[in-house]
Amino acid sequence: MGELVTRNPGLAKGFWKLPTVTAQKIRDGWLYTGDLMRRDRDGYYYFVGRKDDMINVAGENLYPKEVEDVLLRHPGLKDACVVPAPHATKGEAPVAYVVARDPANAPDEEEVKRFFLERGAPYAHPRRVFFLDQLPLGGTGKLDRSTLKRQAAALPPLESQR
Repeated sequence: MGELVTRNPGLAKGFWKLPTVTAQKIRDGWLYTGDLMRRDRDGYYYFVGRKDDMINVAGENLYPKEVEDVLLRHPGLKDACVVPAPHATKGEAPVAYVVARDPANAPDEEEVKRFFLERGAPYAHPRRVFFLDQLPLGGTGKLDRSTLKRQAAALPPLESQR
């Protein structure tokens, strides 16, 4: 796994009025995207997550997309966003904000956690699951992950429980 780095004739010279960001993101003509990719044996690339979204769970690197992909296999869920929350002993741990396909027949928090634990790494399971009518969107219509990060950061520190 590694960061996607690209260079081409159409690449911008920098970020408008952001010299510090330009220096961090564009080095020697190469754009460091912050997108993490993996390559399979056949040479195909797959998006793993964003470098700046990584959650450090007691020293284990966790990318929200890995957890979201497992959660979205649950037949009762149609959308999911995973963000870090403070944890009393691990530093931070994932929490999930999910949208049920059918709110009248939505799975409960324990069922969603159990579903993940049967299919994903134990350190990566969401310690809390919050149900929303819809995930928040920003002005561009994209997921507003920062709003959910702020909400999770305001939670009291999670304890070491399932």
